Amino acid sequence: SASFVVPYVGRFYDTGIAGRLSPGETADTFTAAAKGSAAASRWSEIQASAGLEALGKVAVLPGVLAIVFLILFLTWKKQPATVAAR
Repeated sequence: SASFVVPYVGRFYDTGIAGRLSPGETADTFTAAAKGSAAASRWSEIQASAGLEALGKVAVLPGVLAIVFLILFLTWKKQPATVAAR
């Protein structure tokens, strides 16, 4: 499941970063900035907010799976057990 979900998490994260950059800004502009500078601080904020957005989108998956597995569990519990007694 990880190999299925991780590319989507990366895509959500990259899209979030691209959406937070102003026109004319690139990631290279920020990664080349000196540590502690205003640009480095802004880059940290961009990464953090894009990461939280990606996490929020992916966090839906466990909730959906929990509901699906609960439905399966209740369905299987209602079915009578078949015992092969001979």
